[in-house]
Amino acid sequence: MTIRSTFNSCLLVTAISTVLAGSAFASARVAPSGSVLLRKVLSAEERIPFSARQTVVLSTGSDAYATITQEVHLDSTKARITYLMPKSAAGRTVVLDGRWRWEYDPQNKLVIRTSLLRKPVTPLSIDPLVARLQRVYRITVDSRPITVSGRSTYVLRLTPINKDRHTRIWYVDTATCFVLKREVYDIDGSMDTTSVYNSVDFHPKAKPTDITFRLPQGAHLTQRDEPQRYTTLAGARAIAPTWAHVPASLGYGYDFVSAQLVRVKGVQSLHLNYSDVLVSLSLIEMPGKKTIVDAPGAGKPVRVDGANGVLSERTNLHVLSWSHAGKTLTLIADLADAVLLNVARTLQ
Repeated sequence: MTIRSTFNSCLLVTAISTVLAGSAFASARVAPSGSVLLRKVLSAEERIPFSARQTVVLSTGSDAYATITQEVHLDSTKARITYLMPKSAAGRTVVLDGRWRWEYDPQNKLVIRTSLLRKPVTPLSIDPLVARLQRVYRITVDSRPITVSGRSTYVLRLTPINKDRHTRIWYVDTATCFVLKREVYDIDGSMDTTSVYNSVDFHPKAKPTDITFRLPQGAHLTQRDEPQRYTTLAGARAIAPTWAHVPASLGYGYDFVSAQLVRVKGVQSLHLNYSDVLVSLSLIEMPGKKTIVDAPGAGKPVRVDGANGVLSERTNLHVLSWSHAGKTLTLIADLADAVLLNVARTLQ
């Protein structure tokens, strides 16, 4: 599951504006426990209708990359997102119409349509998700609310117990439990990403017809379907080639999420996805000894328990590739190199 960075949630009953705002919990503004607030945040994941302008700033080494989008969300499958900045992306539009995801690139006059597979968190899955998070994060709430975007917010902190992944701070609206702002900090404490919603309206005037996608004149439409995704270990192991291995966990809280058969550089490969709920980690297995790093000599040579490997970086993602037991394995995640190496050793 992806928790919206933008992948937030509180207990949604019938009327968002009256349920929590009218409760003692909201009116007294007494900070709940971390686990209680997190459950409420997860419960309303992608269920609160709203419109807002979102600013996201991502650190990429010595540089930073910022986007500003105008958004309207009616539910998890109906939304419109329009890019305002940077100039290179201005006018780019993403529309979820309930069945399809449409992405329009005005510079190239290209529309990409893909099947819509988003599924919100279910009530039955919330307790297991919180339990998984508590295995690797300390979940706390500051004693006093602060103001963000003109609204009172609880400060929810998710701090890794072993300092082996990013710290996250969410600013949760006290009246609705919507996450107004998110901050992500590297292991060394420096800020990696920040995102914030401004001018939030929880009663958007958008109609379902407003998020119906219409093909712009002169645009080229292409259909891009993902390979079938298997979300059970049994299903993943059933479709895995004989040379592949599908572990239930990679350790460190990263449990199996899904599997797909994909082609990487023309070779059929197995793409496995693992997650600690907040952080996703991809494992790609390919037969034989292959070169994943694009440019010869790129990346840093490393050893993975006696095997030769290469560490490289792609924007904010770290990539570790090595050969073992007649196949090539590649780990991809927004994690420190040392953490990727530790995970890799569980696969030897």
